[in-house]
Amino acid sequence: MLDDDRMAEAWRKEAVEASAALSGAEAAKSEAALQLDVYRATANAQDASKASETIALAQRIADPTDRARMLTLIGIARLEARDAATAEQLLRPVVEHRDPSVPESVRSTAKTSLARAALDLHHYSEAKALYAELAERKEATAHDWVGLATACLSLDDRSGAAAAIERLLSLPVRDHISDSNIELMLATSAWEHGLAREALRLAQRVTETSGGSSAAHADLANLFADALIVRAERDGHLDDARRMLTDRLDAQRKALGSEHLDLATTCVAIAAIAERSGDFGLAEDMLKRAIRIREAKLGSDHPDVADATYALARLYERQGRQAESEALRQMALAIWAKGASDGPLAPTTAPTSSQLTTSQLTKKLR
Repeated sequence: MLDDDRMAEAWRKEAVEASAALSGAEAAKSEAALQLDVYRATANAQDASKASETIALAQRIADPTDRARMLTLIGIARLEARDAATAEQLLRPVVEHRDPSVPESVRSTAKTSLARAALDLHHYSEAKALYAELAERKEATAHDWVGLATACLSLDDRSGAAAAIERLLSLPVRDHISDSNIELMLATSAWEHGLAREALRLAQRVTETSGGSSAAHADLANLFADALIVRAERDGHLDDARRMLTDRLDAQRKALGSEHLDLATTCVAIAAIAERSGDFGLAEDMLKRAIRIREAKLGSDHPDVADATYALARLYERQGRQAESEALRQMALAIWAKGASDGPLAPTTAPTSSQLTTSQLTKKLR
């Protein structure tokens, strides 16, 4: 009888363990089924009419990591649907709830999306704080720096924005945002807040990253850069205009080589700014460089050579170097005479180096 009791007890124990195992398996199966339902529903999370149902399903998930991951996915979907308020409600608990079982990668993804939601909701101080935390990571992305710069500009924190843009520009070209319009929008905002140098460098970077694969983006970036320079010169910010043009010249040299015709155009523009600033030595060097490049590429009788030659003649005249000025003026007039309609009708109507530069740039803006 004793043996029977022990055997019955053993069977009961086995039955309890089997029941517990079965319950666990059923629970796991139920949890997996729930997660599958949420995954399927997440595809519809951009639909406002289905979002509430999807969120309710996700919040029933027992596992903290899986629940956080699902809520983050739904939050991102709501962001894409321009529902930043709902996205913020979903993402904030994931970011702020310090459950050690939730991987940092999940929380980091949620934080990135929460920062974007904060920007969309005009919560700029929070966005700045979140992007600053994201930017401290080793794996900080171009999006993090763009977000931080945007938040700083929205708070009129020019020094913070300039620092963020500098870090953005320090990233390798391959790590920049594929949609160059985002960086052009940041460049526009930077210009409006008085960060002309940073704005031009961003526009130049778009030109570099778009390369030959996007002529439209390259043209837009160049047009934007031209507009910045024209505005700086027009408003009397000659130092800014000169720095921007010098940066452009360096970028052109690296990308195109030292003898490309684009460099000659930039040299003439720098000469115009230098002349207005009283730096006649730099103006002379730039004009001579432009003449040399144009003669090599276009021939000595090309009207563009005459333009730069006449600008140099005017520069010499301002310095009292009359003999040199007159010799260059006659050379320019001789070239224009051959080209007839391309040159001025008389010496008194020939453009100054500054007028040449501004007119060339303004034509691009029309």
